[in-house]
Amino acid sequence: MAAWQCPEYLRERFPKTNRSYPGVRFDIEAGNHALCATTTMTKEISGFTNTIKNAINSSGFGFVFSSENAQYKGKDIRSIMVYKARNLLMNENEFEPIYKTLVSTYIERILRFYSNDFKKDNILSFFSNNPDSQKSRWGADRDYVNSILQEGDELSYEIDDKAGICNILITFNNNTKNLKVEMSRKTS
Repeated sequence: MAAWQCPEYLRERFPKTNRSYPGVRFDIEAGNHALCATTTMTKEISGFTNTIKNAINSSGFGFVFSSENAQYKGKDIRSIMVYKARNLLMNENEFEPIYKTLVSTYIERILRFYSNDFKKDNILSFFSNNPDSQKSRWGADRDYVNSILQEGDELSYEIDDKAGICNILITFNNNTKNLKVEMSRKTS
């Protein structure tokens, strides 16, 4: 998991990687990603039975490795693959994919840096429709395997001046996650 956060690691495995972005939005469970980004651990166990797979899929809990017999581009996969990458945060009836937590944390940290500790004027600039705003740049770079925002993702915000809170709404394919940050208040 630490390796796939490195854009150089991803670039070795996926041609459409942006060197400017870490792999926080990389979804190991999507498409053929698990076949391309295998672990360095060799297979030690046999594959899962359908009963076990169904139980894993219904709960979607945890970080699950798989020793399935698989091939990718005509080559045998000889290492263990990631089957599920979930954390303990529960969203409705399933556990949240790790990339959602990583993206949320990344956005909060980038916003803190660019807004100089969540100053309102800088937050407004961060989320503006100006082509040079951070939100606009992320929105324009959706084609990479490690883009911060990908197709189906949206990023918006709501400011509650009275409470001094900025609610950041991160939508991953119609599933919205709310991130609250306390804005810096001006003191006289």
